[in-house]
Amino acid sequence: MGSIYVYGLMFLGSTFFFVRLNHVAEYVFVGLVVIWVAERLYSRHCCWHSTFLDWPLFLFLVWIFLSSFFAIDPDYSFNEWRKALPRFLIFWFAVNAITTESQVRSVLFASSLGLGTMSLIEVAFYFWNGGHVLDLSLRAVSRAGALTGSSQWLGTFLVIGLPLVFLGICAESTRTRRVVYFAIGTAILGAVFLVHTRATWLAISTELMVFGLLTLKPSWRFRSFIVMVSLVGVLLFFGIDKLSTVNDSQVTSPATLQLRLNTWWFAITRIVEEPVIGFTGIGYGKHSFNMAYPNLGPGFHTHIHNMFLARAIQLGIPGLLLFVWIFWMVVVKSFRAIQFSPHLYVGKIALAMLLATTGLMVRNLLDDMFIGSVVYVYCLFLGLLCVTLRLHGIGSEGGNISITPNPIPVVDGR
Repeated sequence: MGSIYVYGLMFLGSTFFFVRLNHVAEYVFVGLVVIWVAERLYSRHCCWHSTFLDWPLFLFLVWIFLSSFFAIDPDYSFNEWRKALPRFLIFWFAVNAITTESQVRSVLFASSLGLGTMSLIEVAFYFWNGGHVLDLSLRAVSRAGALTGSSQWLGTFLVIGLPLVFLGICAESTRTRRVVYFAIGTAILGAVFLVHTRATWLAISTELMVFGLLTLKPSWRFRSFIVMVSLVGVLLFFGIDKLSTVNDSQVTSPATLQLRLNTWWFAITRIVEEPVIGFTGIGYGKHSFNMAYPNLGPGFHTHIHNMFLARAIQLGIPGLLLFVWIFWMVVVKSFRAIQFSPHLYVGKIALAMLLATTGLMVRNLLDDMFIGSVVYVYCLFLGLLCVTLRLHGIGSEGGNISITPNPIPVVDGR
């Protein structure tokens, strides 16, 4: 039965990138979970692998449910919570269904194939529609991503997937897979440029910067970080007034940045001045903000356009802290795994997930794209990370990352 779950996760990992296949993938996942539960009940083999993310994810989901009772639209927030359940559940399913490192590699390979195929199709479709390589006007029609849903979806997938593709190039043992990963990486890099989304470019640049810092000796990391931050500050200080204003841009041109600043400040003011909102929020869901404040006017966005601030006003400060706790644990445990075994596969996948997590957080400082299939993909990769950590037996030196309870003995009923 184990192969069914592996092939199922391979299918899911390759199809969640395609918008038109999302509902099919969700039904397949629900079917896999039903089969897995039925098999465990039939065999009376109820082994559960604990991870460092169990409590952060569980408490976050519980808080979403509780806050829905105080939401501006309880029915909408409850439905959003119900939709969020399977997106996070795929993490626990991967942790308990995947049992070997070769299975981890297979799921990552299939996921990379899906991302590479989508990137290649998006690049071809972009040029087929008359797009130009150097069209940097940042209009919607000048960006790759039409088949994915938008350039925002495509850019977020690229930010998460790029480090894992280069993991395959560096860590795969077979030449054939390394060649395929290299071809996938080439297609992805083309999509990275043609997506023409500066938030995506900023996130990937941050991933490269973090990777560069991690390759340095510890004594040089802090100094190099200070130098990089100083250079960025100087460039922003002297160059912000020279940025061209693009009225129909959806990213960080000065025009749209001002809209974001207005919206962010309004949301912060509501949290500070209204204690109820600061504690329970207005309700989980991307559209809750527009439901609560429908008449803000043309100087504001209808959505928060910042993942962390969106969680703060949707779920209150407790919800934000639980949400941040998830990413904090991923970063800390990944960094410890890198230190514990940097040259083994576990260290390399931990590095890839550290970079993907960092890029995802930076990308979503200017938007809130931690929704839908993005959550599925990210939680699947987190599950594969936890499986690899468990298989390599990283114990107290790695932060006591996982504990595997003894399985319940099967009683022969004959």
